[in-house]
Amino acid sequence: METVKKRFVVADSDKEFVEEIKNILEKNGYTFAGSAADGIDAISECNIKLPDIIFVKKDLDFIDGFKISFNLREKGYSGLIILIGEKYSSEASKRALSCGADGFITKPVTERFLIPWLLAKSARSEEKRNLFTEKTELLSKLEHKRTESEALGIIASSMGISFAEAKKLLEKKAEDKNMSFEEIAKLVIGKEE
Repeated sequence: METVKKRFVVADSDKEFVEEIKNILEKNGYTFAGSAADGIDAISECNIKLPDIIFVKKDLDFIDGFKISFNLREKGYSGLIILIGEKYSSEASKRALSCGADGFITKPVTERFLIPWLLAKSARSEEKRNLFTEKTELLSKLEHKRTESEALGIIASSMGISFAEAKKLLEKKAEDKNMSFEEIAKLVIGKEE
């Protein structure tokens, strides 16, 4: 059993399941921090209570578990995110991992499965979070480059100048207007924040 008491939140509209997982985890030294019946409440509970682990039903009302995982990771949540489904699906499992979740489990959950599984996930979660953060940063950089290239293409084409000249022109405009190059590029292509 872990020596550090980990706090957890369960986001599931099935009250019996919430009680079941609560009993299993409390029996093993974990501390119940709260529950949520829909996606909006799940994000709110995590933001307020900052649990070490959140169990999220994949198909909650308002915001599904996949979007919750992605939202929490984007905002820097570093705890374990475990998505829960009624039945196993390799597609749902892969999607959960790509959204930043640490794993996907199915109901019903037994103590014999859950506790060793959580211990293993906890050991690997730091490495996975670092990879997810790196992936998100790389995708963001790629999007910035796409925006810049598209804006330069528009300027170069419309003014009959080279990309290098278009870049100098936009850099000068950004400086004159006290805006970032990216802000100017987004205006040129008509992309809003």
